[in-house]
Amino acid sequence: MRVGKRLPAAIQPADEGDELDLVRRAAARDRDAFRALFERHHARVYRYALLRVGGDTEAARDIAQEVFTAVWGGLPGFAPEHTGSFPAWLFGIARNVVGTHHRKAHRSVPVPDDQFPEGALEFEGDLVTQRLLVDALSGLSADQREVLVLRFLVGLPTSQVAAAMKRSDGAVTALQIRALDKLRRRLEVRT
Repeated sequence: MRVGKRLPAAIQPADEGDELDLVRRAAARDRDAFRALFERHHARVYRYALLRVGGDTEAARDIAQEVFTAVWGGLPGFAPEHTGSFPAWLFGIARNVVGTHHRKAHRSVPVPDDQFPEGALEFEGDLVTQRLLVDALSGLSADQREVLVLRFLVGLPTSQVAAAMKRSDGAVTALQIRALDKLRRRLEVRT
């Protein structure tokens, strides 16, 4: 599937409300609908994978490809309930593929210093370097890190994070609150 190819106007989704239609058409093996879903979600899946594999661009590309291969294979059996069902299902698959990647590697991949530019990000009104933020994130539990990555770096709403992690909305909110509190403390100590 070529990412750079522009879809015909009839295939371009007008808004998020078209997602269910795209999912249903892709499940019926409509390649143009699947291409539209791919183009809509690929960048976020890749960014998620890149963050989870410590900045390894090659592994992130492989993971994103494996995720969309699994999505294509699983779509006929997927029954979306609402617009947010597809992203939640998609990132559930992405979590599983990343988990498999880590199990195969049998080690945690450190983030290479050259993978994160010295640019700054805003965190609660203060600017912190990307490297400092990644280092602070590494001190969180895997579930806390996962919630923050999916919520704030990938941009999923709480309900989709909950579905992807197979947790309740309340559990995800509690994880998010604890993770942000711990992240604040870690960043205060280092700044």
